[in-house]
Amino acid sequence: MYLDRLTSIIETGSTTEKIHFFSYLCDVFESYNKNILDLEGILESIIDYVVTSHDDDAKSEAIEAVCTAQVYQNTMSVDFDKIETELKRSQPSLYTDRYINILSYTHNKKYLDTILQFKDHEDKYVKKAVEEALIEMGA
Repeated sequence: MYLDRLTSIIETGSTTEKIHFFSYLCDVFESYNKNILDLEGILESIIDYVVTSHDDDAKSEAIEAVCTAQVYQNTMSVDFDKIETELKRSQPSLYTDRYINILSYTHNKKYLDTILQFKDHEDKYVKKAVEEALIEMGA
């Protein structure tokens, strides 16, 4: 249900519709429902949107949806490699700190080298994201 609606909104929805749906998904992910049908597909569709979108307003809300899902849902089976690739590719980016957050929430040490590349970044928010990532990942 969510995946079909998400696909439709990503393909044909306005920025406002996308923002509202991503915000709605944040609420769904925060719920106590741990049996969201096709959570992996939903998150991978959102990640695809994040790495291809140029709509900063909707992209920001989509990133928030991914982070919210990582905090409240089991996202261990989701592939976050596209976020890592985007983090490496898009320098500088106003999303660098958020991408670091996403990778750190995976607790997957394979992303540690990528995250550490930003420890001396000139942006204080990026540096703080790296510090928090190291704590989150237990590194």
